[in-house]
Amino acid sequence: MPADVQAEILDNLRSGQKIEAIKRLREQTGLGLKECKDLVDALDIEPDR
Repeated sequence: MPADVQAEILDNLRSGQKIEAIKRLREQTGLGLKECKDLVDALDIEPDR
């Protein structure tokens, strides 16, 4: 995942905007909803990655 997209997703998570983070990831990667949710969940658990 590009660093700028990851930074934006982490900002969304820190702001409590998990759905926005998933939407942004889907827009940028073209992955499916489940895959994006799983990735965002992993980032939410380990935000230092």
